[in-house]
Amino acid sequence: MRLPRQRRLPLAVPGPALAGISMLIVLFFLLTTSHGTDRSAVVLPSSASASTVATLGAACVVVHREVDLGGSESVHWRFSDGLEISREIAPEALFFEASRVADRAPDKTFVVKADAGVRWAVVDDVIETLRNAGARDVVLWTRRPGAGPGGR
Repeated sequence: MRLPRQRRLPLAVPGPALAGISMLIVLFFLLTTSHGTDRSAVVLPSSASASTVATLGAACVVVHREVDLGGSESVHWRFSDGLEISREIAPEALFFEASRVADRAPDKTFVVKADAGVRWAVVDDVIETLRNAGARDVVLWTRRPGAGPGGR
């Protein structure tokens, strides 16, 4: 008995299936990526009291310190108006940036996200600068004593 010879199929990736899988992957990454105005890694100070929750779109001031390999410390400042990604600023520019936001939206909440290693005098100066710039609602982010270093 003679069987018909098997025809070899050409190797090809079906286009619609590849497009569908690519779309699902893109959608997955869009849904699982966290979006925010500030992504600075800061070890928050601990607090025994319940922290006040800031509203979405609050302006954010981040003060964090970095220690280089030589052991010298440097303090970096970042600012976000709640609409854009935070950007590095000079400490002298905080008053101008905060007054611009407070003038545009007087009831806007300002969040101070300070590293636990930053001296409290610096944090006090930040809060005082925000108050002088016209900020009415200033919130200091802290973490619960049992929470991890990031506050979650």
